[in-house]
Amino acid sequence: MVTLNKPMKNIAAFLQPMFFYLLIAGSFFLSLVQLENYDIWLHLKTGEWIINNLAVPHTQLFSYSIGAISWVDHSWFFQVLIFIVYKFLGGVDSLVFFRAVAVSLVLWITLKGFLKKVYFPVFLVVAGLFSVLFLDRVPVRPELVSAFFLAIYLYILFNKKNLLMLIPIQYLWVNMHGYSMLGPVLLFFFILSEFIKDRFKLPFDWNKVKFIDDKITYNKSLVVLTITAFLFLLSPYGTDAFRYPLFAIKTFFEGANNFYYVSELYPSSLFDILFTQRHVLLTSTIVIYMLSFLWNIRRINLFNIFIFVVFFLMCYAASRHKGFFAIVSCFCILDNFRASSPQSLKGCFKFRYLRVLSIVVAFLIGFYILWQQLSKARELQNQYVYSSDLSSKNYMYGINQSRYPEKAADFILENNINGPLFNGFNIGGYLIWRLYPSYKVFVDGRTEMYGKRFMDVFVRSMVDFKRWEELDERYGFNAVVLDYSSADFYHHIIKSLYDSDKWKLVYFGDVAMIFVKDNSINRHIISSYEILFENMQDDQAGDYSREASVYPGYFLNKARFFINAMNMPGLTLRSMQKAEFINPECYEVYQLLGYTYFKMGRFEEAKAAFKRSLEINPRIAEPYINLGSVAAESGLYEEAHYLYKHALRLDKNNKIARDNLNRLPYLP
Repeated sequence: MVTLNKPMKNIAAFLQPMFFYLLIAGSFFLSLVQLENYDIWLHLKTGEWIINNLAVPHTQLFSYSIGAISWVDHSWFFQVLIFIVYKFLGGVDSLVFFRAVAVSLVLWITLKGFLKKVYFPVFLVVAGLFSVLFLDRVPVRPELVSAFFLAIYLYILFNKKNLLMLIPIQYLWVNMHGYSMLGPVLLFFFILSEFIKDRFKLPFDWNKVKFIDDKITYNKSLVVLTITAFLFLLSPYGTDAFRYPLFAIKTFFEGANNFYYVSELYPSSLFDILFTQRHVLLTSTIVIYMLSFLWNIRRINLFNIFIFVVFFLMCYAASRHKGFFAIVSCFCILDNFRASSPQSLKGCFKFRYLRVLSIVVAFLIGFYILWQQLSKARELQNQYVYSSDLSSKNYMYGINQSRYPEKAADFILENNINGPLFNGFNIGGYLIWRLYPSYKVFVDGRTEMYGKRFMDVFVRSMVDFKRWEELDERYGFNAVVLDYSSADFYHHIIKSLYDSDKWKLVYFGDVAMIFVKDNSINRHIISSYEILFENMQDDQAGDYSREASVYPGYFLNKARFFINAMNMPGLTLRSMQKAEFINPECYEVYQLLGYTYFKMGRFEEAKAAFKRSLEINPRIAEPYINLGSVAAESGLYEEAHYLYKHALRLDKNNKIARDNLNRLPYLP
């Protein structure tokens, strides 16, 4: 068999680690992204409270609606850590850098042990897929440190390192996140797999694939498992520290039924994962795992099977576990390819030039992954128009102003608006950061603390104004702060409050709006700031042209709000004019413009707008669906049939297109 010559081997030996570190560097830069997660502010405020009081909280602090109930703050040490980073190392930008460092460490720990033990073209493909899947969800939250500790655990177990190292790691993990239960769970399956291999006859050579070769090491692993489980009792919460892990296990089986508006806790569809392109990264990971399993079927590691199945079920139960699944699946896939001899993979390439070609292709894949990551980070800088003055922030640092009600919080503080405040779910954490201790919130992201009954009442009050008024009678709200731009969840309550004689709109900003009760306490605020949309003037935005070709998010959000929540097409069109002027090549502008004309019954103008959207982006289904709806409303059923079917050819699982098609009259 012809082999690579020595110079080629030397080049490969040089380029392999270079591409490995370039991949990590690319992931580092791609992780330098503005803060967008809502819960980070709650963690910062809690960390500040712990440092100021030199104690951990045992009762709930920030919400008046549930009072001083017991609180097991399982992430207290993480909160202290990130507050110190925030306070002394550079504010928000230091948190962005913290995330990038943590992501790089997770990738390095996960991949380093396999770099020279897996055929490099295979290693590079798996590493690229893993990095993209993991980077899909890396918020600055306690789960990020759980990903870090999970990678360390797996590195120690898969590479037969000293199990005693797990004890100090577990102690840190116990005080940083409730998901520290994953450590003992991994160790349990590790020991269980060794026990089964000793007691039962398994297929092929599975019994020979052992991590524990003697009874002393086996007993040591049992002792380490016992100690890691016992470490939960050494947290500041003692036996109560078990509460959150048990709650997390419960949510795996219940899905998101108790959490409603928390999309990250929604279960995935197994059909979508396996048979559609909606979860292409997950599907690709499963396919590659199965290929690696079949390739190494004679020497499968039973522990590998156990943890892949467990973490896939976690990912299926709640999308927030996608990062954990990415780490575990990467270890499992690379371990399968490592267990089979690298020579067996090389043997697939019988000709010298084919081998050289495979290495060149692998390097090109590496360059492509790195180029994609770095170019995306560069292109997204200054992409979004965030506010009426067209201010845009650097994408890589700071906070996403389109998500946090910064100016609304300023308005509350500057005008000394009295509580109690009723607030939207997502912005609760940010309001805690800005307003506590002067104000407490009605609700925030700690769904496990509020419980199913409370969340039931909260969600139903958003769609039934009478139920919300019952809450008002109970708690005596004096002001309401709602984020109108993030979703249509609050549109009904906003419209009801605006139409009510008891409430007055006094602030309408980039992200949120504030209503105050029409009473003597608020008379001076109402007289100074009351807003009537019918009399509202245009935004004073200056020179639009300086932001040409960027995404006009602020004006699109306003337009959606005015047409969907308030049914005010005139104000919608005024916002759309600004959005179109800022970026005349944004297909979403014409989608929304066409939708507005459609609701106004101006079908020809709607059709023209949808066609313009189609010219800009002909590869998506939505313009065809909308044009089909225009044709159906105009009685052109044959044309509507064609357009809906074309939309389904582009997106065969599009429910709106299929439902609209089924509602059309039957055509022979």
